[in-house]
Amino acid sequence: MPTKSDMVVTVSGLHFLGKHFPCVVGRGGIVRNKKEGDGGTPIGVHRLVGMLYPKFRS
Repeated sequence: MPTKSDMVVTVSGLHFLGKHFPCVVGRGGIVRNKKEGDGGTPIGVHRLVGMLYPKFRS
């Protein structure tokens, strides 16, 4: 069971520290049996190695 400090990605977005952030998963949804080219995002515990985000102007 994830804790409040875990980043949890669902099809509706990323949940972290009680907040919701929009994000994108593969066109094949979140899948248990990942295969190359299926367009899915694998289920599992993964180390975050990078992040892209838009630069907003104020």
